[in-house]
Amino acid sequence: MFDKTPISFEEFSNVLSILGQKKDDDRISYYYPSAGGLYPIDVYIYIKQNRVSGLDEGLYYYHPPYNRLHKISNKKFGDEIHYSINKATFNESAFSVYFIYNAGASMPKYGGLGYFYACIDTGIMVATLNALCEKYNIGICCIGDMNYSKIQSEFSLDSDKIFLHCIECGKEK
Repeated sequence: MFDKTPISFEEFSNVLSILGQKKDDDRISYYYPSAGGLYPIDVYIYIKQNRVSGLDEGLYYYHPPYNRLHKISNKKFGDEIHYSINKATFNESAFSVYFIYNAGASMPKYGGLGYFYACIDTGIMVATLNALCEKYNIGICCIGDMNYSKIQSEFSLDSDKIFLHCIECGKEK
């Protein structure tokens, strides 16, 4: 599925920047829409060893206002976090992207529909990311379900944050 060639830091940064904030004077916007303009999805990225040039292996939080990564864990993730059908994809990918719903950001406005809108927001984010990845010959594989509980503690999340989706990314063959 993926080539083992490392992704350059420039390519990785350019792709990730599509999830960042844009600031024009006093106006803040994004390259993708979100229900109510709330942007309740947090993005975490697991970089594999020697797969993205210039970045150490580990789990990072992506901070959209500054278009920066903040390392939060050095733990090595193994393929036991995935069910058998997705193990090979995980083993070949260069990095994993985890989409985490921050219920505190949208539930006060939307109640139970906040979760529904978060799922739509995540789909839009994945589609936006995928479109830019194509430019850099980076493939994406959506993972329907995984053993998230095996790595959940590494994220150090509050109780109002919920795992929604994972994608595996790497250089296309």
